[in-house]
Amino acid sequence: MKLLEEVSTAPTPRPSGKRVVVTMTATLLLVIAATYFGYTMLTGPGSEADENAPVTMSVWVEEASAACHTVAEEHPVLTQGDDTRVDSDNVVRVAAGVQSLDARINDLSPLADTADQNAVEPIIALGAPARDAWNAIEADDAGSADDRADASQLTSTFVNGLVELGAECGVLD
Repeated sequence: MKLLEEVSTAPTPRPSGKRVVVTMTATLLLVIAATYFGYTMLTGPGSEADENAPVTMSVWVEEASAACHTVAEEHPVLTQGDDTRVDSDNVVRVAAGVQSLDARINDLSPLADTADQNAVEPIIALGAPARDAWNAIEADDAGSADDRADASQLTSTFVNGLVELGAECGVLD
């Protein structure tokens, strides 16, 4: 054991202020880099930007086909033919299905080629009148048989347009 008399009382040198700042800055940069790396590992690089990237017509057709199949699974009343669609008991379900189809088609990735966009836009535009017709019928307590037949025809025109573009949407007609 050392006696107090033997312990040095000389002041301990402290690191310079410049060295402290450099150490703190290096530590901050290391923490920021580790945080970015961890975030990138969790979310994947560029996942948000890739969703809205323009696509080719073949990719768009695949996406449209997937949308049609998803709607067919979620709203099977649309797969059961025109007679089922115009039945007044099914108006709410058909309206929900057509609204879902229209929303999914409108949410597809944009097309890279202007000519393809010009071919697709008129078909996509057919979805809104079909959706609006079914929503009006739903608001009018199932509407008349003629209104339901007209709305069903609008829906068939929309689906047939998607089929003509190459999408596998025939299950909905």
